[in-house]
Amino acid sequence: LSRAKKIIIMSLSAEEVVSRFLGRFPERSGASVGVACAPGRANLIGEHTDYQEGFVAPLALRDMACWVAYAKREDSVLRCYAADLDEVGECDLAALASRRRLEPAFGGGREDFGATRWLRYVAGAFEFMFSTALGLEGAPEGCDVFVTSTVPSGAGLSSSSALTVASTLAARDVLCDRVAAGDREACE
Repeated sequence: LSRAKKIIIMSLSAEEVVSRFLGRFPERSGASVGVACAPGRANLIGEHTDYQEGFVAPLALRDMACWVAYAKREDSVLRCYAADLDEVGECDLAALASRRRLEPAFGGGREDFGATRWLRYVAGAFEFMFSTALGLEGAPEGCDVFVTSTVPSGAGLSSSSALTVASTLAARDVLCDRVAAGDREACE
């Protein structure tokens, strides 16, 4: 066991994540800040059998999760900070939505995200909720986003899935203000 790698599990609270968001985006103090969280996942059995109609037994990892704190912006810019990577990423959601309408197979290239590949997961969640799940038109609302995670990247524990789910929950919250009262099923 002396050679075994130790994994430190840091348990976070929503209040701590909001505090860290406001530390990164101090100009947003006073704004309504939301928090979304999604757990990592492990397969007890069933690795690579799910798509072959085999048995699977995934389980959520209670102490390993991706946390996203967010506040709506007045423009269509998605500005993100990944605390664990100490990286900032930014993109214009209106430009991405416009390109998606012109090129339905468009997936966002290097020119859209540069070196911040992780931003694709966040932007993709916002673009999906805006155009597909909610069927909204016009320019999407932008958002300031703070991301932190206790799910180790590259360890087979679905860190990218946790980021996508947490980002989708944030996008739903930000964008559902525009949905008409009778069409709010996707917002529930």
